[in-house]
Amino acid sequence: MYLLDTQLFADFVSADPDNPVYTRATSFVTLAEQRHLRVSISVVTIGMIRSEVSQLPAGPIRGNWERRLDAAAHSWSQSTQLYEVDWKTVESWAIVKVMDLRDAAGDVLGDDERLVVATALAHSLRLVTSTPEIYAPVAQALGLNIEAV
Repeated sequence: MYLLDTQLFADFVSADPDNPVYTRATSFVTLAEQRHLRVSISVVTIGMIRSEVSQLPAGPIRGNWERRLDAAAHSWSQSTQLYEVDWKTVESWAIVKVMDLRDAAGDVLGDDERLVVATALAHSLRLVTSTPEIYAPVAQALGLNIEAV
């Protein structure tokens, strides 16, 4: 079973064929579904993307993002592919929270993305990401399984 990280799911929702990560994400999800493997996301991922979209200026770009995100959230929730924050996740998050995790720009990874990582740990899911180096410390210290796309 797999859990998409937030950036990968955002790229998937973007439906931008010119984005190479979108193409890889779509290929991964399609192949996993053909093999009857479960691909999931965290509800935190939906909240993070919705927060970013809400900061866009009103207009067609924001409207398109809102429609695509609503459709994706509905579709994934109908197929039980959404993980909520539960007690096991919070326990894992308490450990991940104090780790030195940084994004590609060197900025400290936020608690919201750490909750997504904790979800993968707590439920023994393989975290699917286009930036595996960000999560390498968790893989080394806690055994997080990572799938790079």
